Amino acid sequence: MAIAQLAGQDSIVAALETIQGVDVYEGQYVTDGSHPPMDENGYFVPYLTVVFGSSYQGPDRGIVSERYNNLRTTVTVYSVAPIDRLSRQFKDAVAEKLLGFVPTDGTQLEAYGGYTYVDADLGKNRYVHAAVFSYSTNMSISI
Repeated sequence: MAIAQLAGQDSIVAALETIQGVDVYEGQYVTDGSHPPMDENGYFVPYLTVVFGSSYQGPDRGIVSERYNNLRTTVTVYSVAPIDRLSRQFKDAVAEKLLGFVPTDGTQLEAYGGYTYVDADLGKNRYVHAAVFSYSTNMSISI
């Protein structure tokens, strides 16, 4: 079996897709002028963007080889909405869904931080609340 984190990442995205009222996208959030779908009131539809961070050596080193040591990694979920309160509500829904969630071949997701900013890229404000989680992935199952 190849060393891969994709199954765990897919399980995280699948968990987020169960949140009602918001679309989930994978990939980097950028202020590129892209226009998400608009609702009947002229506001863009809220969405979540999921970004998986690079992995790094976990705290527990195995005795077999570097290939089977656990890796520590992060996932950042951006809650983006045209109204700040709505962005915060979706951030709370993300925390409810992911805090303690156990992805495939991984450990429970832990709160790792977050940040907030306002982006006026669309000519209307995008309120962004980012929640960051960390977890370990188990590489030893392929022994």
